[in-house]
Amino acid sequence: HVARLFPSGRPLACFARLRGGHGSYAIEVQLQDGEGKVHWRDGPEHPWCPASPLDTLDLTMVNLIPFFPAPGDYFLVLTANDEEVGREPFSARTGSQMAEG
Repeated sequence: HVARLFPSGRPLACFARLRGGHGSYAIEVQLQDGEGKVHWRDGPEHPWCPASPLDTLDLTMVNLIPFFPAPGDYFLVLTANDEEVGREPFSARTGSQMAEG
């Protein structure tokens, strides 16, 4: 993500396939910094409640706009009941930082 000013946001989309569940799961996508602090979160309104461990959830979230408080290195983290199930690195930079290398 490159922005002239921070804080800043950028539209993103997320896809994940979950399976093997037992119970009810609150699903969330979070933007975390390197220390694990959550700066933004979003997720489906209703929990995922698989009827069988063989059930799958194809989670597609579009038009997510994470809030980046400052330039830096972040992670997009997928959680189920606040337990991490996936993590993807994500960088936020100013245009001048990109030009510097």
